[in-house]
Amino acid sequence: MKNKKKYFLYLLLVIWLGIIFFFSSQSGEVSLKQSDTIIYKITDIVSKKDVETKKHLSIKWTFLVRKTAHFLEYFVLGLIIYLVLDIRGIKYLQITAIILAILFASLDEIHQLFVVGRTAKVFDVFIDSVGATIAIFGANFIKRKSK
Repeated sequence: MKNKKKYFLYLLLVIWLGIIFFFSSQSGEVSLKQSDTIIYKITDIVSKKDVETKKHLSIKWTFLVRKTAHFLEYFVLGLIIYLVLDIRGIKYLQITAIILAILFASLDEIHQLFVVGRTAKVFDVFIDSVGATIAIFGANFIKRKSK
């Protein structure tokens, strides 16, 4: 049973890294359109005002929505990395998981340098790292409480 769980977690890790790579590979224009779709839905819910007010609100929400997506992407990645390393019995579990998450976040931003309309931002690596670290500490806390 442990082998099936281990292979499932490896597969989940590869799939999640693929999802992150897929989103990072999209041009700046495509990425912005996806964000705008979400933002317009939020502004429709939050405000039933005129188009100009919605446009103003959407500009305010862009930063928050895009950075929340970074945080959540890497929250999930941090959790998966933690679980993979835990099942392997890695000695310095938390620090190793955090280092790997930061490494992936950094490589992801470097990758974006080569994508049309995208840039690499240290702030995004920071947000990604915070998301992953919170997930890793949370998973470790739950693991300790369950013992």
